[in-house]
Amino acid sequence: MARAGTRSAERGVTEELRRLLGEEASVPSTALGRHLKGPPARALARAVAALLKSGEAVLVVRDGQEHLARPSSDTLTGAEVARVAEAAEGLAALVRAARPRRGKPPRALWRAEVDRCLAGLVGAPRPAAPAVPIARVAPFAPTGAAALGAPPAAPAAAAPAPAPTPADPNDAVVAAARALERPGAPLVFVPELVRALEARGIAAPQRALVAAAIAGRIELRPESGVGLLAADDAARCPRGPTGVPLSYARILDR
Repeated sequence: MARAGTRSAERGVTEELRRLLGEEASVPSTALGRHLKGPPARALARAVAALLKSGEAVLVVRDGQEHLARPSSDTLTGAEVARVAEAAEGLAALVRAARPRRGKPPRALWRAEVDRCLAGLVGAPRPAAPAVPIARVAPFAPTGAAALGAPPAAPAAAAPAPAPTPADPNDAVVAAARALERPGAPLVFVPELVRALEARGIAAPQRALVAAAIAGRIELRPESGVGLLAADDAARCPRGPTGVPLSYARILDR
């Protein structure tokens, strides 16, 4: 009886945790008991472990504290954390190389190299939103002329099927950039490249550019001045860490 009562208490705490995470984006681990009005410590620990094991919750560091949160695009896990670590290591190496040395003039950093370190974080794809179920449509009931027996209007022409997406978007990025290169001018204007990728069936061309930069296939360079891009062109460019449009690309994969 005691064991059955314990299991029932744990199930109750688990349901309360689910409800809490449905209302709050994240809750500090140290405050869970207070939010749930003081459940037994063992029951709370087992409820948290159950939600973590089922993937319904994750432990995340927020504001320097451990929180329990729902898995969402606001949490970085697994490979995304590895990308953060890789970017941090790359930036740390650049900062060390540029550190002032006694008796030497100050050193600057090459912006494109900083942007390359951050390419895995800026504009990186987020988890897809859950699929929305398709509503059932009621059977068609004729009205108007159709109800009087008039012949139905000709159906509208079907929209053309979208172009198939290439198997490897990185290959599509390089191929499109190569087609836009001009003799003696290795830099490709990113808005033109984005339009070319859209024509090739790439649904998210800015993300494809960032992914190709992460893979070392291309280099993305920022706009050299302020306010030089037309608004439409600027909207087609991925952004660097300071918000500057990355408006030029150079092929690294030769």
